[in-house]
Amino acid sequence: RTSTMLLQHEQGHFDLTEVHARKLRQAFADAKLTRADAAQRVAALADSVTRALDARQDMYDQGTHYGRDEAEQAAWSTRIGRELDGLAAWAVKDR
Repeated sequence: RTSTMLLQHEQGHFDLTEVHARKLRQAFADAKLTRADAAQRVAALADSVTRALDARQDMYDQGTHYGRDEAEQAAWSTRIGRELDGLAAWAVKDR
């Protein structure tokens, strides 16, 4: 049971990273980049999403007590799953 809980917790970290990767793809698509500002704006968007991901990963660890709180782990897993579903348009499709 402990290894199952650990695996579920680590899957949450992976899924949170995917949530933020999708948010970054969306931000890039929505950005109105010009040749003059593209490099700076892409870097700023990437930095912003990376900072948000780091904060969210910390919240996840604290909220689930590093996966030891089964009820909170289940709640986070559901929440993350809904976020992934909501960002499905930004998933990388099979090539």
